This record gives sequence, structure tokens and C-alpha cells, in this order.
Amino acid sequence: MRVSPFIIMFLLIAIFNIDGMAMDMKKGVQTHQQEIECSLVEKTKRVQAFVAQCSADVKDYLNESEMINGKLNLRQKNLKNSAINQHFFERLVIEIPWLTTLDLSNNNLIGIIPDTLGQLTKLRVLKLSYNRLSGSIPDSFEDLRLLERLDLSYNELSGAIPDTLKQLKNLEILDLSNNQLSEAIPDVLGELSELLELDLSYNQLIGAIPDTLGKLTKILTFNLSNNQLTGSLPDTLGQLTDLYSLILSNNQFSGAIPDMLSQPKGLQVLMLSDNQFTGNIPDVLGYLVKLRVLDLSDNVLSGNIPDALGRLKNLTEFSLADNRLTGAIPDTLGELTNIQIFNLSDNQLSGAMPDTLAQLSKLRNLNFLGNQLSGVVPYAFAKLVKLQNLQLADNQINNIPAALIHIFLQTQSKLKTLDLSGNPLPAEVLVEIPLRFYGSNEIKKLLGSRFVF
Repeated sequence: MRVSPFIIMFLLIAIFNIDGMAMDMKKGVQTHQQEIECSLVEKTKRVQAFVAQCSADVKDYLNESEMINGKLNLRQKNLKNSAINQHFFERLVIEIPWLTTLDLSNNNLIGIIPDTLGQLTKLRVLKLSYNRLSGSIPDSFEDLRLLERLDLSYNELSGAIPDTLKQLKNLEILDLSNNQLSEAIPDVLGELSELLELDLSYNQLIGAIPDTLGKLTKILTFNLSNNQLTGSLPDTLGQLTDLYSLILSNNQFSGAIPDMLSQPKGLQVLMLSDNQFTGNIPDVLGYLVKLRVLDLSDNVLSGNIPDALGRLKNLTEFSLADNRLTGAIPDTLGELTNIQIFNLSDNQLSGAMPDTLAQLSKLRNLNFLGNQLSGVVPYAFAKLVKLQNLQLADNQINNIPAALIHIFLQTQSKLKTLDLSGNPLPAEVLVEIPLRFYGSNEIKKLLGSRFVF
């Protein structure tokens, strides 16, 4: 059988091409390997050059291996500005531009944040917290497009939160808390669609919460507490359905507590204390069955305590103190069996304390002072074996069972304070204190700090 010369030629060309492709692939692998090796060599030289120019104070803390891999961690090294200065940052930008993590927190650094940090465009984590940095947040931060975490908390930064932060589209954590930032919260923060944590607490921010923050649909923790924010809560907050923690305490928010706050079904912390919220407590808060902390204290809330709050069986801390609530304490609150801190003080609650409260076996602090509660302290409270503080002062309570006093006085009792002052108790209640305490310094202690009548 004769093979066509054309077929032979085609096969020879194919073999030649395969060999050529193999050689090219081999050369490509070798070239890539050389590039990696050259890159590592170059990075090592640059890191060594950077270290050589650093002051003696900082050299001992520099880890060259980590820096080659893009990480510079000088957290809590008690460094001074003589070590971390403008020259330090300039050399850092020049010698280690591939840096992905920079942590200079807890160093008592002073002065302004240098604009040059904006040239570290590979940064994913920037932490400058717990220093004494002042001035404004640099606009140059808009160039840190890969940044995922920005922590500038616990400094002395002032001025407005810059609109340029909207460029940080990959940002997941933004912590600007405990500074002196002022003016309104920028609408453009709502464009940070990847944000998981936002903390702007303890600043001097004013104005209303922008509706645009409702776009932060991935957010888990949201803390705007201790500012000077005003107005009602925007309905768009109901879109933050993945919220784990919502803390808006110590502001000047007003209006009703909106029903939309019941939308984040996984919410575990809801703190709205020290504001000017009015109206009734919404029944729908009873649907937040994963809540662990509910604090609505120091507002102007009125009406009855909703029975529905008895559904919140995961609550450990619960405060409705310093409002204008009326009516009786619902029996259903006895179903809050995980509660440890329970405060209904300084309201206008009336009627007897329900026996169901004796089911709160984990209770440590119970504060009902400053209401209009009447009747007898339930003997069933003897079951509250972990109780440390029982504040019932300034009510209309007219008796406490003698047997209950004896139980509270037992040496194994954890009770440290029982305050019944300002109640119309009969004089014979004091007689129930065992004689062995009279005439001793211990009775003075008991009457002064543990038992007050």
C-alpha cells in the first residue's frame, strides 16, 4: 500500500508542531518559575532595604517573612511617632507596594493619617485603631479599592465622613467609632453593598439615618449609638433582614418604634435606649424570638407591656426602665427563663408582682423600683437561688413573708442587695431579722447595703 507524499508531509508537520508546542510549554513553565523566583528575590531585597531604613525602636518587631507575603503587623508595640513617622510611610509605599495587611493599632500614635497610605492599593486590611490620630480621614483612601476592612476606631479624628469612601466597594467592615466625627452620615455609604459590619458609635454625628442605608442588605451589625442623630427610624431599615445586632442608643431619635424592626428574624441584640421614642411597644417585637438583649429604656414609651414579649425565651438582658408604661406586669414574662438582668424600674406599673416570675431561675438582677406595684413580695421568689440584687424600692408593697426573709438571710444565699425602702411595710418586718445579727457590725452592713427598709 502506497502512502501519499502529502500524508507523509502532513504527519511530519504535525509532529514538528507538537514538539514545538511541547518546547514552548516547557519554556513557558521555566519562564514563569523564573519570574516567581525573581519576584521573591526582588521582594526580599526591598523588604531588607525597608527594614534597614527603619529606626531601632521598630526593627525588632518587623517580621521579614510576613512582609514578603504582604503583611505588616505592629499591633500594640508601644511605638512612638519617632518610629512611625512620615518617612516610615513613604518608604513603605516605595519598598513594599504589594502590602495587603497593615496593622498599627494600639501604639499611641499622634498626628494626621498620611495621604501616602492611599498609594498602598493592594491593601485589604487597614487597622489604625487605639491611637491618638487626629485630623480628617484622607480622601486618598478612595484608591484603596481592594480594601475589605477599615478600622480607625478610638482615635481623635474629626470632620465629616468623606463621600470618597463609596469607592471601597469590597469593604466588609467599617469601624470609625470613638472619634470626633461630625456632620451627617453620608448617603453614599449605602453603596457599600458588601458591608457586614458598620460601627459609627461614639462620635458627634447629626441628622437622620439616610434611607440609603437600607441597601446594606448583607449587614450583620449596625451601631450608631452615642451620637446626636435625630428624626424617626427609616422604614428601609426593615430591608436589613440579616441583621444580628442593631444598636441606636444615646441619640435623639423620636417617633414610634416602627413595626419593621421585627423583619430581621435573626436579630439578637436590639438597643434603642436613651432616645425620645414615644407610643406603645409594638407587639410584633415578640416575633424576634432569637433576641438575647432588648433595651428600650430611657424613652417616653407608654401603654401596657405587651404579652407577646413573653415569647422572647432567649432573652438574657431585658430593660424597659425609665418610660411611662402602665398596667400590670404580664404573667407571660415568667416564660423568659434565660433572663439574667430584668429592669422595669421608674415606670407607672401597678398591681401585684406575678408568681410566674419565680420561674426565672437564672435571674441575677431584678429591678422594679419606682413604680406603683402593690401587695406582697411573692414567697415563690425563694426559688430565685441565683438572685444577687432585688430592687423593689418606692412602690406600694405592704409586706414580705417572714419565711422569705429567712431564706434571703441564709449564708448560702447569693443575695447582696434587697431594697424595700419607700414602701408601706409594717414595722414588724424588721423583727424577722434574726437576733444574732443585732448589735453587730454585720447588721449595719445588712441594713446599709444588703437590706434597706
